Amino acid sequence: MTLNRRQLIRNLGTGALGALVPFGLTARTRPNEEPLRILFLGGTGFIGPHMVRQALSRGHEVTLFNRGNHPDAFPQLEQLVGDRDGGLTALEGRQWDAVIDTSGYVPRHVDDSSRLLAAAGTPHYLFISTVAVYERFDSPEMDESAPLATLEDPGVEEVTGTTYGPLKVLCEAAVKAHYPAAHTILRPTFICGPGDHTDRFIWYIDRPLAGGRMAVPGPQSLAISYVDVRDLAEFTVRALEERIEGAYNMVNPPGATTTGDLMRESLTASGADPDLVWMTSGFLRDHELEWRFPMCPDPLENPAVGHFSQAAARERGFSNRPFTETVRATFDWWMNQPEERRKNRRDVLPRDVEQSWLAALDATT
Repeated sequence: MTLNRRQLIRNLGTGALGALVPFGLTARTRPNEEPLRILFLGGTGFIGPHMVRQALSRGHEVTLFNRGNHPDAFPQLEQLVGDRDGGLTALEGRQWDAVIDTSGYVPRHVDDSSRLLAAAGTPHYLFISTVAVYERFDSPEMDESAPLATLEDPGVEEVTGTTYGPLKVLCEAAVKAHYPAAHTILRPTFICGPGDHTDRFIWYIDRPLAGGRMAVPGPQSLAISYVDVRDLAEFTVRALEERIEGAYNMVNPPGATTTGDLMRESLTASGADPDLVWMTSGFLRDHELEWRFPMCPDPLENPAVGHFSQAAARERGFSNRPFTETVRATFDWWMNQPEERRKNRRDVLPRDVEQSWLAALDATT
């Protein structure tokens, strides 16, 4: 089905956005409380800077530990240089009130850091994991008790599309081994927002600018799963302040945001007017074509994606800002990037793949 910008905006209306919970964590204050001394393992990638800025805005003291590849990121902060693969010397004998681990992908590395910090007396470990830890994605309203993925060979350390989730499961286990009670595990879904270097979400706001026929994941009611990086950052710091422990999905309300919402907001922000062609998984399968839409796993294989439960996190104060703000803030950030950066956007969905889908559709009409 082909649809242009005006038709999309008229057909979808504004109902889906009105159901989202307003955000409001940044306005909180901490009267009569001492600032926390927070160690970041990482802190200079995509999500880290948002968390660092959130911690600083709340009056906390921050130390960064990383390989020193971005020394200008936060020049005012203490920065410890090292490597998670056997290069933790700079952390030895040091103690903080809490640690935020944004860079743990290999269980051995996480085991090393959590053991060292626990032994030195750092009382709280927060680990950024992923919803990819779950074994299956076939049950709506999946919560944190769903079965976790496993590896046939637990000694594997290469992070790939198939090992990423299971390795994060073992990373979580390493944290729990050294922090059996005082741990927080956050499991974000697809993270988006200003600063996104994955270009998955960016594709949906940049590709329309090229115009023409644009293949988009359908139907328009297809639920998507995302979390704004700023909402993730706010809850991360809150979890340390309030000693929120346990595991929590960091997701949007189940079923509340669809690909129709995504494209409507994208076209509204940019003013672009491509002809949207809604592709379904069934159509691509019938024509022996692979579903490759960014941020949208094949819905026939993963019906739970877009419907994860966020109940546990909401009970502890997590909330999502309106989707309109996420899209527009990301678009504004993207349009202010250097021309070279925009020109070299990652090819998350190559045009030749998109054109092959459109050709298959044309052949049936």
